[in-house]
Amino acid sequence: MSNKLKILDFIGNRYELDIDENDSVKNIKIKIRDLGGPHPVSQKILYRGVELMNDEKIEQYINVDFNKTNIKHMMLDQDILTRFKVRLENGKIIDVDYNIKKEGNSILDFKVRLLRILHVIVSNMVLSINGKILDNNEKVTYIDIPNNLIELQIKNKVM
Repeated sequence: MSNKLKILDFIGNRYELDIDENDSVKNIKIKIRDLGGPHPVSQKILYRGVELMNDEKIEQYINVDFNKTNIKHMMLDQDILTRFKVRLENGKIIDVDYNIKKEGNSILDFKVRLLRILHVIVSNMVLSINGKILDNNEKVTYIDIPNNLIELQIKNKVM
């Protein structure tokens, strides 16, 4: 029998999971990642001020009655390593793991990360979401990125 677990992170993302009494904390972290959250290694799940340990069962931390509807709330702290999907001009999608600082990184910082992966000059990159071009000074944490998908266009392709 499953139960609902609601988790809120410190930048406002919400995750609602179906859990059962045999779920380990590590398994819950994987479920969060599968919902578009950060990589499990960078997650810290907190309940009543206590960090939950990976190998422990969730039932060790919270009193969950799996015979009736019961919703528990937890907080997710993280180093904020987020996996973005970047669609290249040829249609190929690459995964880019990116560590967002709590105060937020700029789009320019994200372009520097792409530089290390794609070896494309930063000034030649144009990033957009659903056709809206992103300004270099915008903070990544404050941008609504549906499905964590960002489009990349490269201008002046001569290198």
